[in-house]
Amino acid sequence: MNFTADLAELCIQDILQETREISYYIYDNFLYYGIVSSPPYRFVAGPVSELHLSEKDLKETAFRLNLKQHEIPLFVSEMKALSGIHLDTLIQSLILYNFAVNQTMYNISDIRIKHNE
Repeated sequence: MNFTADLAELCIQDILQETREISYYIYDNFLYYGIVSSPPYRFVAGPVSELHLSEKDLKETAFRLNLKQHEIPLFVSEMKALSGIHLDTLIQSLILYNFAVNQTMYNISDIRIKHNE
């Protein structure tokens, strides 16, 4: 979907720091980005969330993105149109994509952060 603004702008520097072949990044405790690296390329998917974000949270995000006042209602509408996706569903999609581009197979437990980590 072509958003009014790219939410990844808020955390792209952190996302690009990731060096593992397949991983994910959690932004602000509610948005997830999936990452598959196949040098020299890096595929970033997201954001996804399993939570429905409040209008207040979405407006704060729009403010952090420096959107103009007239762009905020459209941005909020676009974000509310996203269907919720569980993190495990994103990871399974990344595993499939990674297999296609890197020919290496992972299990979801290889990627998912363990509780003790």
